[in-house]
Amino acid sequence: MPDYELLELTLFAAVPRRDTKPLAKALLAKFGSFADVIAAPRARLREVPGIGDGVVAQLKIVEATAWPRPR
Repeated sequence: MPDYELLELTLFAAVPRRDTKPLAKALLAKFGSFADVIAAPRARLREVPGIGDGVVAQLKIVEATAWPRPR
């Protein structure tokens, strides 16, 4: 599955009833990959037009569950 589709699905939870493809493409243009988007600092994510607290929270939830945490 392409990165933009993974990102679209992730964004849909934070931005329901709206086409998330343009937002996904903007994030990928700025950060490069799905992994880089979810790992981006909150402040840098907010630099992308259309990104608010809900989207940042959704991306950080995915980040928190994507990698093992140190014990």
